[in-house]
Amino acid sequence: RSSLSLLFSQHLCRLVPQRKLSIAQEQQVKQEEGAAGRIRLTPQDIRKTIESMDDAEGALRFLDWAGKQLPNFSHHDSLTYSSLIKILAKSQKFGKIWEILESMKRSGIKPQECDFRVLIEHYCEDGNHSRAIHALEVMPNYGVFPSSETYHTLLNYLIEKEEKKDLAMNVCKRMIVKFSEAGDMENAFCVFNQV
Repeated sequence: RSSLSLLFSQHLCRLVPQRKLSIAQEQQVKQEEGAAGRIRLTPQDIRKTIESMDDAEGALRFLDWAGKQLPNFSHHDSLTYSSLIKILAKSQKFGKIWEILESMKRSGIKPQECDFRVLIEHYCEDGNHSRAIHALEVMPNYGVFPSSETYHTLLNYLIEKEEKKDLAMNVCKRMIVKFSEAGDMENAFCVFNQV
């Protein structure tokens, strides 16, 4: 496993310039690369590496590189994409997030609800409440339905802003309708009582 870690670090150094290997480590990597050929990665290796990165562009390059290392690779799993979406959201790379969500949809990979919740949070932190509401509204197009937690994430941001309280009321009304249509009367009444 330490050989894999060393090879991993070496390739990360090529992708993310701020990480460095010692000269001895570089020599060991070159010897092992020649003997081992391609690196054998697991989805967990890829996900953990992405989670440890701060640089959105480096994470994108790493994900692309990692896909080339896997035999019979077709696409990454939803957890790996979720890790990438978190990093992209922190860097406000919203366009890239939508590209990834579309790519997942085309590949038949269902995003996780937390992917949209992260997107909603970062849109709100950026002051773009209309895009946050849009993200909530299009979730079903990706096979994901907002839970009360996702609605509450949006509502908390809207309620913080005095001028957005009317918008928050509209979201509450939508929540009540959506929960009622889905037969989830418990959540519908819970929202109604909170309003």
